[in-house]
Amino acid sequence: TKESSLVKVTGVIEIAAGGSLAIHAGVQVVFTTSNSGILNLGGSLLILGNPSKRVILEPLSQEKGGDSEWNGIKFESTAIAASFSLVSGTELDVAYVQGSVFQYVDIVRAGKPTNRYTYGLEFNNASPYIFDVKMIAGGGYNGKAIYVTTLQFYFVARYLKVIKSNDASSYTTYNPVGIYGVGRNTGIVVIDTMSIISGRQRSLHIQSVS
Repeated sequence: TKESSLVKVTGVIEIAAGGSLAIHAGVQVVFTTSNSGILNLGGSLLILGNPSKRVILEPLSQEKGGDSEWNGIKFESTAIAASFSLVSGTELDVAYVQGSVFQYVDIVRAGKPTNRYTYGLEFNNASPYIFDVKMIAGGGYNGKAIYVTTLQFYFVARYLKVIKSNDASSYTTYNPVGIYGVGRNTGIVVIDTMSIISGRQRSLHIQSVS
């Protein structure tokens, strides 16, 4: 995408194996239908905002109902995840090396409240590095803004803010939660500042399965 441009998405953007999609600083991406979204099947998704030019991903309408939501972003297990190296002298801190990344991004009303199995961001054994991302009024019917299923990988975020992960004033939600992790050896690492201002019940849930 061209920096600071307006992009309208009417369907699902699929990132094929070995492919790459870059969304540059200042770009506003408008998803015009509730079925539109981004599906990463095997490539890299680079959302490259900066402090003065954040990337905005949002629906056509900010009103409740209709096309005021979109299908969110989903990573299949074959997507190119972020890779990290351990910071010297620490036991936990890591540095981003390469792969998918979301930086300086506002993600608005992602996840359809009419579908129990849609989420704002869904990562299936592959995830980007998240740096300064705001999730605003999304999460779908389940109210889960970020849904992470893992086998053996880390979900790493710095400066992550989830604001009202469900819209309790309008929709029935199920187990609303800011970040929901399910898996074997689940590793969720949130470094520096995380602020989860979610609707009800839980803001962080980790469930291990055998």
